[in-house]
Amino acid sequence: MLGILKSGRFGAIAAATALAVTAGGLVSLGTVQEARAIAFATEFAQADTTGEPVEIESARTPTDTVYANPSGTLTREIAVSPVRVRQDGGWTPVDLTLESVDGVIRPKASPFPVELSGGGDDALSRISLSGVTTTMSWVEDLPEPRLDGATATYSDVFDDVDLRMSVTDGGIRQVLVVHNEEAAQNPALDRLQLPTVVEKGSMQSSAKGLSVLDESGREVGGAAAPTMWDSSGDAGAETQQPARSTSPEAIDERTEGPLDGDTVSPVQLEVGDRHVALTPEEDALSGSEVTYPVYVDPSVSPSAYSWAMAFQQHPNSSFYKWTKSNGEGVGYQNYNGVSRKRLFFRFNTEAIRGTQIIGATLRARMTFSSSCAMHATRVYKVGPFSSSLTWNNQPAWRQHLASASQVAFSGCNANGADVSWNVKSGVQETANDRNQSIALGIRQASETNPQAWRRYKHTFRLSIEYNRTPWVPVGTTINNMPCTLTTNPRLGRMTQPPQMRARASDRDSEDTVRSRIGNNGNGEDVSPYGAQPRWVVRNFPVSKAPTDPVPSGEYRFRYRTQDNHGATSNYAEKCKFFVDADLAAVPSLEGEFPDSWSPGQTQQVTVGPGDGNDTVGYAWRVNDDSRPPAKTVNAGSGGQATFTLPQLPAGRHTLRVWAYDAANNPSDAPVERSFEVIDESSIWEFDFDEEQGPSSAADGTQFPVGTAERALRMSFIDTDPSNPTIDRMLALTPQTQTLPALQEQLLDLDASFTVAAYLDPAGTSEDSMTAVSLGEQGTDAVTIEAVSTSEGFEYVFRLRGADGVAREVRADGDDGAPGTMLVLASYNAVFERMELVVANDVQAITSAVLTDAPFVAPALSAPTWTLGAASDGSDRWTGAVDHLSIAQFPVNEMHVNHLIDRGRFADECVQTGAC
Repeated sequence: MLGILKSGRFGAIAAATALAVTAGGLVSLGTVQEARAIAFATEFAQADTTGEPVEIESARTPTDTVYANPSGTLTREIAVSPVRVRQDGGWTPVDLTLESVDGVIRPKASPFPVELSGGGDDALSRISLSGVTTTMSWVEDLPEPRLDGATATYSDVFDDVDLRMSVTDGGIRQVLVVHNEEAAQNPALDRLQLPTVVEKGSMQSSAKGLSVLDESGREVGGAAAPTMWDSSGDAGAETQQPARSTSPEAIDERTEGPLDGDTVSPVQLEVGDRHVALTPEEDALSGSEVTYPVYVDPSVSPSAYSWAMAFQQHPNSSFYKWTKSNGEGVGYQNYNGVSRKRLFFRFNTEAIRGTQIIGATLRARMTFSSSCAMHATRVYKVGPFSSSLTWNNQPAWRQHLASASQVAFSGCNANGADVSWNVKSGVQETANDRNQSIALGIRQASETNPQAWRRYKHTFRLSIEYNRTPWVPVGTTINNMPCTLTTNPRLGRMTQPPQMRARASDRDSEDTVRSRIGNNGNGEDVSPYGAQPRWVVRNFPVSKAPTDPVPSGEYRFRYRTQDNHGATSNYAEKCKFFVDADLAAVPSLEGEFPDSWSPGQTQQVTVGPGDGNDTVGYAWRVNDDSRPPAKTVNAGSGGQATFTLPQLPAGRHTLRVWAYDAANNPSDAPVERSFEVIDESSIWEFDFDEEQGPSSAADGTQFPVGTAERALRMSFIDTDPSNPTIDRMLALTPQTQTLPALQEQLLDLDASFTVAAYLDPAGTSEDSMTAVSLGEQGTDAVTIEAVSTSEGFEYVFRLRGADGVAREVRADGDDGAPGTMLVLASYNAVFERMELVVANDVQAITSAVLTDAPFVAPALSAPTWTLGAASDGSDRWTGAVDHLSIAQFPVNEMHVNHLIDRGRFADECVQTGAC
């Protein structure tokens, strides 16, 4: 017995653990695959086409068979013990038939790896469980076994004592068969000590009987306390075919476990470092009360699969993983001794955790009933149990789930009957609690009526139709901004409700889905069903008038997904966002900002938050009043920011800067500042040299610097060709037939400019004369005039814009005596200012300024510069004109000095005759 227990039990424990680990691993893998949204689309599509369930082979485990249903649900058939095994890269049905391969006995397809001795000094059993290898040996050499199905019989291991090793779907059963009193007296049976070696693990006694542990202390195998029984019961009472207790049929039946009426006794188990020892009760082995053969069973089983029996007449004995071919009893019977029994089963429900249960049915095969009378068998949900389960150590009997009545009797249903119970409520509770297993207890409604006695095979199955819960939504956004409890996006002023968005999907490809969106506990917004995966977009519910902005404040919502079967996912992480309906303050320009600079320069600009305290950044544009959609410059300390204006072309420009707050609210208006980029080389100068007569031309300087030289020609008539040395200025009279003219605008009138010339009215009596004009027939945009006064002449600078309004500025001018004066007419487009500068005797300078003179240049189709008259030929100039200068920048000291120097040179050359 000890040798059998040690070898067989450890082997069975190890094998059981290996199975547990392997099975557990496979189940976990299937769960992981499903959790990664392997939607089994092919199988669902086939089921939809055929209208029949289609097995999902990729979801198989040793105990589970999964089907895709046409409705989009799954059905999982869970067997209490393995029905298939991984072998040669595929699944093979369990086949426990033993065969000898190279002298080692192995089952053809076992749920767990196990080897039995082929005889001689080979180890009785060797099993590897999760990396823990357990090897057990017999006390002496073994005979070659006789193989019969799943049982290997080692005859006469002691005189008239056989060792029967059976591989079952629940583990390994080792049974010593002691045939008679004389054999029972053998001292070798007093204490059987079997050598045991555990590699990468250990073994120890436990409440269950024995445990095998890996190096981390985790249990990888176990065995219930061993038992022994005699043959005092009736081996064939239920089949009405009595058999002698010594017959082969009776021995085969009792090898599977004690019969009703047999005397059952415990066997003491001792676990050492390198051995396991069994000590049978002496009174149970021999004596007048013992009926032979006597059986000693130290069975070993894996912890991955569990079923058990509680036997009232043997209240402290464990009947764990029984596998009787004709089933085990439940209820009460008194025709073969007295028996009251209950059955227990545990199913792995890891794969259905958190799912919606559509239906759940427990199925079993009834092999016998004591009569044709209908009596109910009840199913209960019970507490967890292990190999230590006995009548006196039963799990808690919890809620009653279902009852079913069926018979399997020779007079009414001799071939047995299939029985089923609706256990949906218990399975749904298990799924909701996300438990990895469910334990069910079977007992008769009447445990005192022998007519209610039933037998069931241990191969119970749990069939569960379930709908996998949709995925928790992902990608939650508000107005396309990622949103969680920690991101806290801020939204600015808006009149339309913000848009919530999340991605809804389901593990089952055939399902349609919708979103249920909770809003701060104020109920749920429910979207329509649609194909998945899909983005569900909804307006956040806000209460406001249609044109009012969304009120400022904190808002929250969260998405969950519901499929067309009603299953609902958990909520995604809540989205918390804020709305800020207040605009940012108008920013301010900080520090000095120059009015102008050169084209080749960049310019740094510093801005501040103005009256605001929540400015986080700025955006700017040049010559563009369209507001940018968001900040482009981040604010630093004190809310200030500095950015660089790039090189800009010559001309007038306007900088606009908007402020933005954390909610991307812009300021209601930008801060504006106009400025000019001035190319001080942008000067056209025309000297009228009359030595060559009427055909002479004015020569043009380069404008702007670096571009090709342009020949700008003005024709004129010399009024005194007989004295060219003295008369160097262009002399004009009202009778001059052809006035000098140039049909080209030269200037950008929307930017600053200056027009200058040396003028001498020559003492004429005309009331008003035009010296220089830019315009076209009937329209003068720019004129420099002289107006007669009582003291001489007053110079006038006049602009007439697109609005037709004339703006003018006057300065003291000429006293009427001979002599030229430098007259500069300038417009500053940045400050909208007109300025007239007159240099008397090329030394005394006077000026006049007109502020607030906005000027928008008129559209000129044929702009022409004319000397000596308005553009229409009126207001003819009588006097002299020379050194005409046109510049694309406002008057400045350098320009004035330059022109004064030219006049001095002209005066000197006239006086000396050296020019």
